[in-house]
Amino acid sequence: MFDLSFSRFVSPSIVTLLFILAIVVASVVALSTSIAGLATIGRGGIILVLLAPLYWLLGVIYARVFLELVIILFRIEANTRSSRT
Repeated sequence: MFDLSFSRFVSPSIVTLLFILAIVVASVVALSTSIAGLATIGRGGIILVLLAPLYWLLGVIYARVFLELVIILFRIEANTRSSRT
């Protein structure tokens, strides 16, 4: 963390933590959306309850794809660095 020469990247080591955080955030938002939908009377409430699991699924998929892209970029950098030396 305190490597001032930036010879080692921190991001690949915290990707797991970021993914767990993304799952927690998506779960809290989906749960609160479901609760708001249950508290709302009418068609809008039913739509919120039905869309909450879809939001959760899409949020987790988006986070996973984004974090995999980050890892791929770091691996590309590592591979190009080793071929230059």
